[in-house]
Order: sequence, then C-alpha cells, then structure tokens
Amino acid sequence: MQKIFKINGATLKTENPNNKLYTFYGSLKMVSNPKAIPIDNDNVVLRGSTVKNIDWCIGLVVFTGKDTKIMMNSKNPPSKRSYVERRTNYYLFAIFSILFFITSLSALLSISISYN
Repeated sequence: MQKIFKINGATLKTENPNNKLYTFYGSLKMVSNPKAIPIDNDNVVLRGSTVKNIDWCIGLVVFTGKDTKIMMNSKNPPSKRSYVERRTNYYLFAIFSILFFITSLSALLSISISYN
C-alpha cells in the first residue's frame, strides 16, 4: 500500500460543536506552510453524506458522536400515543392505586380484628 499524504505538526482550529448545518469556520495550519488555510462550509462533508465522481479524496474527521451537526439537530421522535390512550393509562393507574390501598387497608383491618 502506498502512503498518499502525511501531515506532521498540523493544527486544526475550528468553532465549537454547534447545530448550525450551513455554517462552519476553521483553519488548518501546517508546519510547511506559514499561512493558515481557511476551512469553511464548502470544505465540509456532513455525516451521512456520500462523495461521488472523484478520483481520490483526503479527509479529516472533525467532530464525532453526539458532537456532529446532524446529531445536534436530531430531535426526540414525537409520541405516537393518542390523548385518549394517555388519559386511559392515567385512569388505570389511579384505579389500581385505589384498589391496592383498599385491599391493603382491608387486610390490615382483618388482621387487627382477628387478634382482638
């Protein structure tokens, strides 16, 4: 296998992770080049994207995991439970709580009466 490119002593300075999909600001400073190379949104490929119709490409991973712009923009899925279902669950919980309280009270009263 042939070594294509090697970066020694390079420093990449970027903005902090954020959820702005269409903006990116950073700079790449290499030892061999005294001037920093600006990196903007035109030089960034977001997670899940596909690069096509090119002969070769050099890439650098900037943010991973929950720090990626796509993950920061994802939301929790909406609840698919209807209002009636949520109210029914609430009423069932209330009924079973009352039933448990009444049976516990009846058991305690039964035990106390049987010992007297």
